[in-house]
Amino acid sequence: SVNAIACHTNKVAEIAENNRIIINSTQPWNHYLNAGPVSFDVIYYRNSIPLSSCLFDKNSVIDMIESHKLSSPAFFWPFFIHYLAENDVWILPEALAFYHFRENDDFEFGNYTVINNELFDIECKIAENKMMRSIDDSSLLNVLLSNIANNSLFHKISYIENKIK
Repeated sequence: SVNAIACHTNKVAEIAENNRIIINSTQPWNHYLNAGPVSFDVIYYRNSIPLSSCLFDKNSVIDMIESHKLSSPAFFWPFFIHYLAENDVWILPEALAFYHFRENDDFEFGNYTVINNELFDIECKIAENKMMRSIDDSSLLNVLLSNIANNSLFHKISYIENKIK
């Protein structure tokens, strides 16, 4: 059943300077997503549906959210995969949310996930592994997570092969 809605999102490229935010550009982020239930293949593209674009039914989230580390910068994507394994998310094809990307590369004003990309990847992988090991989770979730792992491995091997050529 549909227990959440996600809208289209616009990507905002910005710079933080002193006490100001300067917007350099705004462009579509996930406008390729069609109206209707989210397809499982969306999980292959991390953060293709940002938290800011989602509205969840409280009852569908309350028990599930406790098994995720809310303080982690990598919280949302593993949570979303888990959520999608048990609930439908409906795409509303209207750009009502913004996904901000700071172009600053310093720790004070930059994006955590860009500056600390390795740590972000590690935290996501730990959360995914934890979900795969959990005996409480559905076999569907394990299949989804296995597919992510295989897809990630394929992209890494392709990247290495292209570097060798």
